[in-house]
Amino acid sequence: MNALVTNPLVSIVIPVYNRELYIEDAIRSAISQTYQNIEIIIVDNCSTDSTWNILNTWARKDYRIKIYQNKTNIGPVLNWNECFKHASGEYIKILWSDDWMALDFIERAVNLIDEKSAFVISNHKIVSENGIVDNVKYKKQKYTRKEYLYNILFQNIEKFPLSPGCALFRTKDLNDNFVIDIPNTDGLDSKKNGAGNDLLIFLNIVLNYAHISILQYDGSFFRAHKESFSIQNQLELYYEWAKVYFIQKKLNKTYYSNIKKIMFWQQINKGNKIYHNLYVCLKYNYWMPLSFCIIMLGGVLNSLRNRK
Repeated sequence: MNALVTNPLVSIVIPVYNRELYIEDAIRSAISQTYQNIEIIIVDNCSTDSTWNILNTWARKDYRIKIYQNKTNIGPVLNWNECFKHASGEYIKILWSDDWMALDFIERAVNLIDEKSAFVISNHKIVSENGIVDNVKYKKQKYTRKEYLYNILFQNIEKFPLSPGCALFRTKDLNDNFVIDIPNTDGLDSKKNGAGNDLLIFLNIVLNYAHISILQYDGSFFRAHKESFSIQNQLELYYEWAKVYFIQKKLNKTYYSNIKKIMFWQQINKGNKIYHNLYVCLKYNYWMPLSFCIIMLGGVLNSLRNRK
């Protein structure tokens, strides 16, 4: 698709809660885009600071800014969904309320996406008050669906993002593939933080396309600060369950079986205690007589490793 010909409307959506210190930077990067046919949808999740007053001030300055406020705090994931509901563009750019994007991000992304592209992501930086924490750069302009899935589900050598804050999506794809609840047996509620729900956006959409497209420049900037979202030691567990959900729900039986085996053995290899391996067997439905041997062998091997 060539944006210079079709000029599709792009919805920049900003879900926000208590971001009085950072929201204006996000808004400035949105209204200053070189691509002109945009709307800016901001949904405030019942902030208790001055965020809502700041939004009203900006909305009076620029007709493209449309602000909404939830009656009660509905949590981050449902608030993302509210943003999607209000968007009327052909494409959506998710912009977190404490981040910002390059001023030509939308223009470049809309020009790059084609009918075979699942979405467009850019190189990105994580920035703290002390400087650059990380700078992720991609080697190619396109990665096949297979390359992307292999990286995300296993080692992620390419460091593809878990956060959709550096991507451009088709609005229809987001609405059709957004998952609010991720079933699990660990008592995790991903609706409270969005860990796993964000990854599933990418995974569910990529299955319908041949490749993903990359903007090979620093187009997205994530701010690291003391109020940044973090669930520390449980983060990996949330994303594990998102992957399990995706594999079980979306992949065909043969592919599902092969992927599940690989993930099973990876988890066994990570564990350093016998009860961990028992947990993995149950989680991946590998409960069989030989599992006892595997459990014991995994525990012994890891014990030997730890003694070296």
